[in-house]
Amino acid sequence: MEYGDVPAISLTLGYFEGIEIYFSGQDSDRTSKEFFRRGFQRVFQPRPESAHIFDETVNGLYVQARCGFSHDGLFRNRVFFSDGRPEALTITWPKKDGEFVKTGQIESIVINAKRFVDGVVRHFEQYVADLRSEEDETLKANFLKVVELKWGLNEPPRFIGMTENEFFGKEK
Repeated sequence: MEYGDVPAISLTLGYFEGIEIYFSGQDSDRTSKEFFRRGFQRVFQPRPESAHIFDETVNGLYVQARCGFSHDGLFRNRVFFSDGRPEALTITWPKKDGEFVKTGQIESIVINAKRFVDGVVRHFEQYVADLRSEEDETLKANFLKVVELKWGLNEPPRFIGMTENEFFGKEK
């Protein structure tokens, strides 16, 4: 992803809210941040001992990356990209006298785009495999609820209200 880090992450950030919609069988209307959080947690499962840092990481990603890109067209000032470390995310946190400041806020979110995207792809492939196996009835039922909710399969067919020539600008 030598030159595609920023667009890859921009596109990938929408996955978390979206996948949670399908897992839960509900729309995320007015609960975007919570759906993002739960979806992110499905993909990048936190260790119990790092729950506070995980919460801050998700909040930081939501505000700095997801909202920054979605609302401003740019990532905000705490998001960086580097493949220098093998982790999908590296978080820097304030320290005082060599100890983490527990009440502090994230200083930076460093994204290894390849590892980050690989994590999302692995999760999606497993989700599709789980749906196809049809072993989890709730997973399947929630998926079908969202298909009905979002895809409009029971609505009349849509069409482009113009002729082919009008569409291609051949008629005025």
